[in-house]
Order: sequence, then structure tokens, then C-alpha cells
Amino acid sequence: TFMHTVPSAPHPFLRLFGRRLATFWSRQSLAGRFTIASLAVLGCGMTLLGAWVSSRIEEGVLYNSASSAALYINTFIDPQVQELAKGPNLRAETIAKLDELLNTAPLRRKVVGIKIWSLDSVILYSNKKEEVGRKYPPSWRLQEVMKGRIVGSFDTREAENSLERKLGLPLFEIYTPIRANDSQSIIAIAEFYENGTELKSNLARTRLYSWFVVALVTLLMLSILF
Repeated sequence: TFMHTVPSAPHPFLRLFGRRLATFWSRQSLAGRFTIASLAVLGCGMTLLGAWVSSRIEEGVLYNSASSAALYINTFIDPQVQELAKGPNLRAETIAKLDELLNTAPLRRKVVGIKIWSLDSVILYSNKKEEVGRKYPPSWRLQEVMKGRIVGSFDTREAENSLERKLGLPLFEIYTPIRANDSQSIIAIAEFYENGTELKSNLARTRLYSWFVVALVTLLMLSILF
């Protein structure tokens, strides 16, 4: 049998809203219609632009902060773990030296936690000893660092960050490659955590300023067009 489906009628509320919208539009002067249309077009365009600018600023700030922190930390860490160029594990003496370094004033003020990963995603060193020897699926951050990049973010939702999350702080997580002195090839990955309270506050303030400028420019453009 052939069944013919009859389109359902629009909801009464939608019909009423459509009629009122058409009445409102017809009552507007040409200048009023232009203002409404311009506001809609400029609002959408500047919202997209504002979101893009804000994200680019955030990416730049995070990358610069991660790079400067990685350069500082690597001056302490890199010389201690060069033995990984010759073997897959750290000696007990090296682990003791890393523990001592982490407890010195310069690093203790800057670093909340630290891990050293092998290239097959095994934790070779951590200031939380229960994590040593654990293997996790490689996150996108580890994969990026294996390509020689430095990665920094506030996202600590992976399983391997469960102990750090218990600190209750906004942690800025930084991954940086450790290179062999002779060949400059990547032999391990250093991951460390900074207290990101101040950095997160600065980012929020920067985002607010960028959106304020975008809104101001949008209103200025609309005023000039009108």
C-alpha cells in the first residue's frame, strides 16, 4: 500500500513568533534595518575573529612560558641523565642526584613535580616513587615531544596525572625532549609541573582584554557604518 505523509504544520508558537518578527521588521526604517543587519553580520564576524585571536594569544603565551621553563629546567636535568644514551635505565646514583636536585631551593620554588619518560612511555624517574616503572599509552603530548617539540598545557586529565591532581592546584604541565650531548638525538622526555596559578590568572586577564578590544572595535565599526 502507498502511504502519503502529510507535512506537519509549524508549531503555533513558531507561527506567532514569525508573524511578530515580520511585523517588527516591516515597521523599521531603512536606517533601522541597516543597523540590525549590520549588528548581526558584524557580531558574528567579530565573535569568530575574537575567538581566533584569543586562542592564538593563549597558544603563544603557553608556548613561550613552556619554552623558557624547559630551558631553565633542562640545565639541571640534562647533564644528569646522559647515561640514557647508552642504556634504558637510570642508575641508583643518578636517581639520588635527581632527588637532591629537586629538593634544592631553585627547583623547589619552581617545580611541583617531575617525571622522566623513556621513548616507549615508561616512567624512569618521578619524585613520586610509586610511579616509577609504570607504562601508559602515549598521550598526544608525548608524541609531539618525540618529534622534538616542547608542549605546555593546563590539561592534566590523563591517568598518569592522577597523583598530581590531588594537589588541588592549577598545574602548568610541560613536556620537553632530553637530547644526547654528542648526537643531539632524543633519548628521553622530561615532564614537569609548575604551580600555574599566576599564569592562569594572566591568561584570563589577557583573554578579557582581547575580547574588550574586539567589542570596542565592533561598536566603532557599527557606529561609522550607521
